[in-house]
Amino acid sequence: MSNKRKLPKKGSVGKQTNDISQKRAWRRHYSILIAAVVIILITVILTVGMALSWFAPEHDADLTVTTTDFETQTLYKLSSSAEDFTDLTDDIVFNINDLDELQLKLKFTGPSSAYIRVQLFEYFYTLNGETEVMHPATEVTYSLGPDWVKIGDYYYYKNVVTYTEVNEKDENGKTIKKRNPTEIPFVASASTKYDNVTDSGINMKLVAVVESVQPDRFEEFFGADPELLFANN
Repeated sequence: MSNKRKLPKKGSVGKQTNDISQKRAWRRHYSILIAAVVIILITVILTVGMALSWFAPEHDADLTVTTTDFETQTLYKLSSSAEDFTDLTDDIVFNINDLDELQLKLKFTGPSSAYIRVQLFEYFYTLNGETEVMHPATEVTYSLGPDWVKIGDYYYYKNVVTYTEVNEKDENGKTIKKRNPTEIPFVASASTKYDNVTDSGINMKLVAVVESVQPDRFEEFFGADPELLFANN
């Protein structure tokens, strides 16, 4: 047998080298392609994640509460025989002799459960012709309805207030949900230290400032734990 090694045919070395170069180039292109796909997938996932975060359920978001979000109306009537209450505005004037007939209530319409507190401000005056003459202020005593308590400058309702929701038909016959308000008796009567005979010409304007807050934000906005606050009052 001959021990001579066969030499590669002419041109075969170049062909093998080209094949290796092509394989390497193909691997580089493949790696780049895989990396590009991975980057695209990561981008899509992050983008979808951010998009979903914008549409997260409301209860998962941080709640920002302001007292003006709640629909709470102060109503009054000045006679125990009157059937209807009227919206209390800054223009309502009471003669101090009529305060024993004064009744106030709150009308709460949500849109969520809440605690309520109220501040009452009085302005006294007499009339000189058509001119209002300021009269010295005096203490007003309010007879409060059930579950109301005065703490500092505020009147607090000790219970969480909510509303009921009912189904109604609109003008097109479509069923819609409507909030039925809750009415809370607030003041049953009032009185002052003025003499009813000699000072019968004294008038009083009454302003009610109502604040409502979600139950879990009571301490944050009203500055005290409701259980402790009401347990001591």
